[in-house]
Amino acid sequence: MHRLLAYIEHNLYFILFIVLQVVCGILLFRLNPYQQASFSHSMSAVTGSTNEFTSDVVGYLDLKEQNELLQSTLSQKFAKSNLGTLRYLNQTFTVRDSSRQPLFDIIGCDVVYNTTHKADNIFIINKGKNHGIKKNMGVLSSS
Repeated sequence: MHRLLAYIEHNLYFILFIVLQVVCGILLFRLNPYQQASFSHSMSAVTGSTNEFTSDVVGYLDLKEQNELLQSTLSQKFAKSNLGTLRYLNQTFTVRDSSRQPLFDIIGCDVVYNTTHKADNIFIINKGKNHGIKKNMGVLSSS
């Protein structure tokens, strides 16, 4: 305990400087809308790149093979199904019924980040509006 107090006494001004910097940062980003928005935008970009990096690292372990296996299995099942035909166009599978009317589209993608412990789980994928993905669309996986 004596050594801890001696360390704090020796570095008192540095510790005080760090504490005041943290307090100033909190006040700056909480009370000013512009700084709060720019901080949120910057942090979402950092979080997105971190999640993508983590997903890539985990993907090397086995997920990419599992995703390709799932996509090939789905395409084979829908090709053999009685629902109709399966058309491949720009990595999108369109399932049609016997009268050639489209039932739904299957868009293959990779999961970058997900949660499984919450009441409303979140999936972040590497596709978006440009690929035809909309909010609250269904998700199909091997498990």
